Amino acid sequence: MECLACHTPNNDGARFCAKCGAPLPVQKAADADPLIGNTVGGRYRITGVLGEGGMGRVYVGEQQMGTSVRKVAIKTLLSQFAKDPQTVARFMREVGTVSELEHPNTIKVFDFGQIEGSGELYIAMEMLQGTASTTRSHRATRCLRSVSTASSGRSAARSRKRTTRASSTAI
Repeated sequence: MECLACHTPNNDGARFCAKCGAPLPVQKAADADPLIGNTVGGRYRITGVLGEGGMGRVYVGEQQMGTSVRKVAIKTLLSQFAKDPQTVARFMREVGTVSELEHPNTIKVFDFGQIEGSGELYIAMEMLQGTASTTRSHRATRCLRSVSTASSGRSAARSRKRTTRASSTAI
């Protein structure tokens, strides 16, 4: 795949140019989501689908920030719902409420608007890195086993210490 900025050939599947670091165009599969590979709001390039619900989707996107790239989550409200004034009002309230929050346990909202062509509404927000709940469950289980093992070892050490003290006083 050729870089649009410097025209350097790159490996298929590469997301950024090996020479200049510019984002490379995303190749679309025939049945792929029409937003993947497109730019939303003039600055957020959609690279994949993160999740889907009854009223919209959440996409993974990238925003070019000088020489670095910031990962973003882009929540969309499907166009059929974007035509309903009550749903749009609720969506706008969500944007307003979340954008006013400033706390370590809340996400940051960067932008919102309407996607040209599709009419879908979007919110661009901070992308949180996490793990699947099954991964967290496995980690928690391993952690509990470690604590249990350490605790058993500690109990054995205490028991041994008591035995040693008892035998040294008897001598």
